[in-house]
Amino acid sequence: MYNFILMTKNIKALRVGFIGTGAICSLITREIESGKVGNVEILALYDTDSLRAKNLYNQLMSDPRLYTSIDDLAKDSDIDLVIECASPIAVVKSAEIVLRANKNILIMSSGALLDKSYLSKLEKIANKNNKKIYIPSGAVGAIDTLNSLVGLLEEVSIITTKSPKSLSGSPGFQKWEKNGINKKTLIFSGNAQQAIKLFPANVNISATVSLSGLGAENTKVLVYADPLSKINIHEISIKSKAGNYNFRFENLPSSDNPKTSLLAILSALQTIRKINGNFLEIGS
Repeated sequence: MYNFILMTKNIKALRVGFIGTGAICSLITREIESGKVGNVEILALYDTDSLRAKNLYNQLMSDPRLYTSIDDLAKDSDIDLVIECASPIAVVKSAEIVLRANKNILIMSSGALLDKSYLSKLEKIANKNNKKIYIPSGAVGAIDTLNSLVGLLEEVSIITTKSPKSLSGSPGFQKWEKNGINKKTLIFSGNAQQAIKLFPANVNISATVSLSGLGAENTKVLVYADPLSKINIHEISIKSKAGNYNFRFENLPSSDNPKTSLLAILSALQTIRKINGNFLEIGS
C-alpha cells in the first residue's frame, strides 16, 4: 500500500524491540536513528548470537536494552512493537510469546506463516489480546491488487531470478554450490510451500503473495540462478475474473545482505511509518 505522509507527527514515540540483529536489523535501525522513520525509539535488541547483538549495540547512538531471551524481551512493558528480522524459525519461536505478552509484531520472515494451523493460532491470540501482526509488502508491489481480487483469483505465479551469490547457502541451492553455474539456470519449479522450505532467505515474496492470494499450495514458483544478474528480479502473473495482471520488479540487492532486496527493507520502514504516523492512506 502506498501511503502519503501528512505533515502531522505522532507525539508519543513508538518504542520498538528487535529479534535478530543482522544486516536487515542494522539497516532498519540506521534509518530509525537518522530520523527518517518518524518518532521511533530503539528500545531493545535480542539475538541468539549475543556477540552480534553487542556489535550492533556498539554501532548505535541510542542505548537499547540487550536481552538474552525472547521471553525477557517480550515481558518488557515499555515495548510497543517487536520487529522480527531473523528467520522463519525465529518467527515460530517468538511470535506467539510476543503476542501473548500483549505486543504487536512486525514479521519480515513471512514464510513462517504458510503453516495454516500456526497462522490460525497466531490470529486467535492476536484477536484475543487486540494486537496486530504486520507483514510488509516486501520486495514486490502487487499486494494491493491481490487483496482486491479476493474470491476472483484463478491463477498466480511468480518467477524469481537472482545471482548465485544471492542464492548461496539455501538448501535448494546445495547441488550447485560446488560446481557453480555459468548460465541462467532453472533451479526450482513448484509451489510456494515448497519454495520457502528450500529458499527460506530468498523467496519471502512468494509467501507474502501466497498469503494475499490463492495460498501456498496454489501459487506456482520458478526460481532461476543467473550469474550475469546484478539485480533481484520478481515477475508476478495474476489471472482473475476481473482481468489479468503482470508485474515485473527489478530490485537492487541490499549492499549489506545480497539475499535481500533493498525494497524489502524500505517496505519494512514504510510499514513502521504507517504504524507510528498519521496518514492519508492511498491504496487498498
